[in-house]
Parts: sequence; C-alpha cells; structure tokens
Amino acid sequence: MIQNSMKGCVKLKKLWLLLVLILILLKNVVFAESDHMGFVISPSIHGYKVAGTPDQYYTRNNRVWGNILDAENKPALEQEWLLEYLGNIEGCEDIILVIDPEDELYGFFDTQSSFFCKPRFEDVSFSTRNEERLVAVSLDDYWGFCDRSTGEIVIPCQYDGVFDDFTNGYALVIMETDWEEDANEETLLLIDASGCEVRFPKGVTPFSVPNQAGYCIVMDDSSGLYGIGDVNGTIIMQPCEKRMPELKNMY
Repeated sequence: MIQNSMKGCVKLKKLWLLLVLILILLKNVVFAESDHMGFVISPSIHGYKVAGTPDQYYTRNNRVWGNILDAENKPALEQEWLLEYLGNIEGCEDIILVIDPEDELYGFFDTQSSFFCKPRFEDVSFSTRNEERLVAVSLDDYWGFCDRSTGEIVIPCQYDGVFDDFTNGYALVIMETDWEEDANEETLLLIDASGCEVRFPKGVTPFSVPNQAGYCIVMDDSSGLYGIGDVNGTIIMQPCEKRMPELKNMY
C-alpha cells in the first residue's frame, strides 16, 4: 500500500511539474498587461517579437493585430496596430511594419535601434540589400527616403517611384518628364545617399545600380542599346549591345 501511494505521489508530482511548464510556455505568448490571449508570429529579433490576436484575414499575409513585446514581454508600443513581420524577406528580419488600416498609413519599428516611426506615410518599401539604413517612403504620391533610426526625411519625396533601392551606396529612382502635352516619359536617375544625382552624358540613362566596383549598366535613349558607365558619370563602354551586359559581382 505504501509503495503504491508513493508511486501515486510521484505521478502527481510529474503532472504538477508538467502543468507548471505548460503555464510558463503560455505566459510567453500572451500580452503583458492585457486581458486576452495572443500568439507570437515572429522569433525574437534583438529582444523584440510580434504578438497579437488571431485574425483569419490578416494572418494569411503574415500580419496580425497586436503589439511588439520586449524581452520582458512588455508592450513596446502605446497601442495595438496592424503589424507585419518582414522576416520572410531576406535582409529585412529586423524591421516590423506598422499599419494604420483606417487611414491607410504606414510606419515601422526598427528592432536594432528600438525606434518607432508612427504610421504617417502612404507607403513604405524595404530593400533586401539596403546597407544605407534608409527607407523608401511615399508622401503625396511621391517617393523619397527617411532614416531608419530617426524617421527623418533624408532625401525629399520628389520622385515618381523607386526602381531599385540603395545598393553599394546608390539607388535608381524614377522621374516622369513631360515630353508631349498629354503624355509623360519615365526617366531613371542614379542618386547617392545624400540625394545627389550622378549625371551621365546627354542621351544616356543609367539602367542599374552599381556593382561593388562602381560600374553600372547604361542605355542609349535613341538606339536602346546598352553599355557600361560608372558612378562618376563616365561611359566605360559605349552603348552597343542589344542585351544588357553582365557585370561581375553585381551586388
């Protein structure tokens, strides 16, 4: 009898320890200072993770209604937003998109600097290769770039689009120019991190961001042939190729 009683106590102790372990695990997926259950949709990113309440529509797009929790499971934001974890995009693991669906505005949370940019942009775009820590943002239908750590606009929103984000210190942006009364023509401009344009000879347009050696593809506007230029605006190879030449170590 005593032996059976001891075995029963051991089983109860194991069940109790298992219950405690389950409770500890559940504690890591609930909102701190919140009265409802949540679930974590991202791994720990510099001590932060995304957690929220299930929603059938938004979770399909890797989005969730919720908050960003710090290492102590405390909310990093003063209120809940629509959040999107960008870890499925290579190079964007430390960025969390913050969305105000009512006003259709976008912001972001940078887990490296713990900076929160409240939703105030019409759109936000993150590059997988952007080492300049600049974020492409849209205001009044025009694009520019802001600093990831401060939210400050570094390059004014004056472009019609971003063709290729910052790579090796340069970005390729789109500028529409009037060439007829009822039509526009898109021109590509190569700019550096301060917004200065690399000027090529008249009639030659940059067609790629530079590789590590500072060379980029250019195109002759009249013939449509491709050549090679550099970040100083010098033509290294005159446009004579029907196909875009391959640049070694393009990125």
